Amino acid sequence: MEYQLSQRAGRHILSKFINFTCYRIRRRWSLPLPVTELPELDIQVRGFPQVYPWQIWCLWALEERLYALSGAATFLSDLAAREQCVRDLEALAQWPRYTVTDKLGLPYGHAVQLMTTALQEWQWLPEPTQQALRDALQRAVEEGIPLVPVALQELASTEDLLTKPTPHQYLHNIPLIAQAALANAAETIEHPECKRLSSRFLHLYQARLALYHEGLTEGISYDGYLYNFALGWLSTQPKAVRQGIILHPAMLDLEQQARGLACPGQVWKSAEIGDVEPLEMPFVWSALARLQQWAFSPSREALLDAVPVERLRADALWIRAQLKRALADNADSGYELAISPVQQSTAALTLATGLGNDDISVVMSLCCSPMNHVQADSGSLLIGHAGHWWITDPGYQQYLKTSEREFTLGPEAHNTPVVNGLAQTSKAASLLYSGGHGEQSAYAVVDLSACYPAEAKVEIATRAIWRLGHEQVVVCDTVVAAPESTVAYHWHGDAEAFWGEQKGAVSLYQDATYQTLWIQSGQQPLSLAHQHRLRGSRGPCTLQVTQPSSLTHHWWSFSFSDSPPDLQATGTKAYVGEIRLNLVDLLPEVLAPPSLDVAIHRDQLQVSIRHGDELLAPATNNGWQVSLSINGAPSDTFQSSGRRRMLPIPAIRVDDIVTLSASRAGGYTTDADVIERILTPSEKQAICSIPLRVYAEVAANRVTGRCELLPGAIEGNVEYAFYLLVEGQKTQVRWYEAAATHTFTLMSDEAGKSVQVRGFAQSSKSTDKKFSAVSLPFDTYPITVETSTMPESSNENAMEIITAELKSLEKTLLQASKDNASKFTKDVITIQNRLYSQLESLSWLQRRLAIKGQLPPLRGWATSPDVLLRLHSHIMATHPSIIVEFGSGASTLVITDALRQNGTGKLISIEHSNYYGLQTLSTLEAEQLQGWVDLRIGDLAPWKGAHLNPEDAEKPSRWYPPSLLKDVENVDLLWVDGPPGATCLFSRYPALPALADKLSPNAEVWIDDTIRQEEKDICERWAKDHGFALEYYSLEKGLGRLTRPTASAASLALPQVIDEPHPERALGLDFSLPDEKA
Repeated sequence: MEYQLSQRAGRHILSKFINFTCYRIRRRWSLPLPVTELPELDIQVRGFPQVYPWQIWCLWALEERLYALSGAATFLSDLAAREQCVRDLEALAQWPRYTVTDKLGLPYGHAVQLMTTALQEWQWLPEPTQQALRDALQRAVEEGIPLVPVALQELASTEDLLTKPTPHQYLHNIPLIAQAALANAAETIEHPECKRLSSRFLHLYQARLALYHEGLTEGISYDGYLYNFALGWLSTQPKAVRQGIILHPAMLDLEQQARGLACPGQVWKSAEIGDVEPLEMPFVWSALARLQQWAFSPSREALLDAVPVERLRADALWIRAQLKRALADNADSGYELAISPVQQSTAALTLATGLGNDDISVVMSLCCSPMNHVQADSGSLLIGHAGHWWITDPGYQQYLKTSEREFTLGPEAHNTPVVNGLAQTSKAASLLYSGGHGEQSAYAVVDLSACYPAEAKVEIATRAIWRLGHEQVVVCDTVVAAPESTVAYHWHGDAEAFWGEQKGAVSLYQDATYQTLWIQSGQQPLSLAHQHRLRGSRGPCTLQVTQPSSLTHHWWSFSFSDSPPDLQATGTKAYVGEIRLNLVDLLPEVLAPPSLDVAIHRDQLQVSIRHGDELLAPATNNGWQVSLSINGAPSDTFQSSGRRRMLPIPAIRVDDIVTLSASRAGGYTTDADVIERILTPSEKQAICSIPLRVYAEVAANRVTGRCELLPGAIEGNVEYAFYLLVEGQKTQVRWYEAAATHTFTLMSDEAGKSVQVRGFAQSSKSTDKKFSAVSLPFDTYPITVETSTMPESSNENAMEIITAELKSLEKTLLQASKDNASKFTKDVITIQNRLYSQLESLSWLQRRLAIKGQLPPLRGWATSPDVLLRLHSHIMATHPSIIVEFGSGASTLVITDALRQNGTGKLISIEHSNYYGLQTLSTLEAEQLQGWVDLRIGDLAPWKGAHLNPEDAEKPSRWYPPSLLKDVENVDLLWVDGPPGATCLFSRYPALPALADKLSPNAEVWIDDTIRQEEKDICERWAKDHGFALEYYSLEKGLGRLTRPTASAASLALPQVIDEPHPERALGLDFSLPDEKA
């Protein structure tokens, strides 16, 4: 330890810069030493909306430097290291501020904790330096106290927090780390508020530990990060507080996570599941080292000793060196490194033979944490052996909006089955069975059914795993879904492995260990044609396999051997070499009685009837009736044809008694045919935390939607809006009104299809606060036309009646045939007219333009010729001085051409795509039009103002960065054709709010694509909020035009309905422009 500290300190003594790597974005930066403040660096990173928080990594590097220097000074009496450490600490004490953007974040936590630790433990610091640190901590505490979130400032007790609907939202690592540092600093300098600050952090941390029993974790990297700070604060607390924390099961679980996720042969390589980065965030070892100081454990000591000193952060080296000196007289230091054959922690289930280089470990994610950054990857497994994770996982999420984010979060991120193109969305797995399998083997079975969204149409999804000795892992997935469902796999291999193929198997070979892992499918031969380098991968290649649709049981074999074993699999049975495996053998001799499992999603309550034999895919027992009661009063009852049933989110309170019951429908039932399940307090809390619930009822051709808002979710008066979704597509809209219900009448082409209602709720005074939710889907019935019934008759006239009916039917069919032919003809004429209209507009547009080259393609998402023609004509007629457009492209070329012909004016073009922006600029330069435009490009950023997009929408509100609108004034024409509609709901809404005070008195606002309902909704809200007159033009994609009521708007003479037939145009006889007609 001391030698390693000396080596690191030697490098730091020679360094003139503090160097740090922001590894997520692959940037390496440096600042000159000593660091006297955190400068304002203008750093914009593609795909990241705000200025990148580089200060975090800078503080990590500064902390590493000072711990190494202080270690050499403390343990080795290195005077040069001491001198450098004092210089850097005094510079740190001079910083004018320790928060960034006025938030209690990680930079604050690290800077304050570092000064606190120096004052507490580095006794050799000169008195002037100590005084400078006290003064700095005084300022830091005063700076931090007002920034504590309002909701926590008056926190009275741990129970006060735990009774909130979603207590975990207050317990994320970042704010807790900052508050731990704040409390620690206050205690160290004996600040008047120290007891209140420590009491508050104790309540927060105790709540965090209490929720461990319900699965709360942020993964080993972030748990270790937080626990390290908490244990640093613990030194200021009385013995009773210390004992209550260090002996808590959650603290012991951290060691279990570290052991269970350890790679055999390299225990520091934690399995990368959930959100774990062992190389970049090894804070768990620092936390375990601190814990070892407070409560020595031989097993923990063996685990810490197995971590190479090169992999420990300097603070862990400092603590370990201190402990080793204290244990120098203890002769018994040869503690055994061991792990149970089957071990479960809050993060994962592990089947391991040991942690030595020759051992094998299978780690399967089994996390149910409510923390959003921990991924829904239940059942995904990693196979570790000889210092490598041969089968691996991304194990993190990339925050940049790049292909790497899709790789880490998309359906290809994990190796559980992707069903019908959909991966898991919920952390709702259940461990069914686990145990030993013979003397050298172990097994586990998990139920993943509740992890999949309803759209995946999964009835049963289970994963069974065998670890057979030290060389073999076998997996069998049981997937029961809708007929003709697709099942795909993505097995990620170690980035250092060499891939090969042999006898229908794919191999991964490690040159360093001379070992091979063979991967085989029990259903089809594999080859290198299945190997892919997925977009966004940092290095690993992926075995990508789509299974035959007829399969229910999917067998996989992973073997460390010189050649692939013989694998034969059929149904529930498989042979791997001479080893026989059968799913039936994993079941207990007597199955437990059926039970009800509950998974709470945002829009529904998912109930599963579990029999325990799901892995065998037995025939579904139909006819179960599932009901829900609240305080004994029946609420909802549904007929379940399978084991999974979606129920609407019930309107309950936390103190209600909510009971789910399932019984066999029809006939006499015994007690064995009735299953009951009372929702737990945490389940009820999760339900009560859902701010908006939407219910739908179907009666004949009418669909009624109803919103129920959580009391207190929105203050003041509330408005509601509704969408009717037919087979997932929005077809009808009711805009915001006070009524919380609305009834839609189905059109004839909508009846007979699956429908849902999406509801929205927002404050009447401010659109900043809004929520949305969707109802369960319901099937509707086709609208039937009443037909006359055959009158009663005798046998004598039956033939005459039948003949008359047949003639009537024949007449009806003939008329229907004529109607269909007429409709087809009309559709053809409509398409013909639309096509002609665009060709005519394009012809006139080309005549008006003074460009030498050709226009870009004007189909697909590009602006249509009819709109461009009117845009060009309007600009030449009105001579606007300043035009702003959102979304560059063909319109940029057309607008600048009009400005050049006018000889006056300027276009400010705002674009989010660097690729398309540069493409537009190249076109402008070719036409020498670049002088008429100020093209500004910037990645989309979170929109902080009012928005029509619900606050809890799947895609958050994003728009162009405000910096792009700098110096924009007196806009005469605002042209809105961006950002893309896929950005978020109502993606173009911010355009007018952002420029409302920058418009000239006679300004006009034009918006493209108003055939879409979202654009119409935007126009209507703009007109209402900003006092514009609104007019729509029935062009190909629609055009919305907003003008000041007092302004004299230039006329746009457009045909009222573009679909009306114009014979003279169809014949090519009318080539006049609208403004040239009499």
